[in-house]
Amino acid sequence: MTVSNDRYRIQDWHVIDAESNPSQEIYIREILDWRCSEFDSSKLSAQQRLEIIDALGLGRLAVVLSDCYRTNNKPWPDYDAGKDAHDTVLFLRKAAAS
Repeated sequence: MTVSNDRYRIQDWHVIDAESNPSQEIYIREILDWRCSEFDSSKLSAQQRLEIIDALGLGRLAVVLSDCYRTNNKPWPDYDAGKDAHDTVLFLRKAAAS
């Protein structure tokens, strides 16, 4: 799947930032999975994550997160990438406001 705007595009499970030099690949879990180690260790600020989400759309990014989980993890019958993505946005908004 490839979705893009002028600055960001989705490639596999990554968001590519075309304005960084060199272009930066950001793993989807760094952006939308607030309970994982990749999110915690990422150098992205809450504001940067929200900018990416606004640019590409939460729904599209949630589909990428869901695909990532289905492919890389044991199947979780009750896993809901849309809910996790929504919860992450709430967490990020709170973090950006403080």
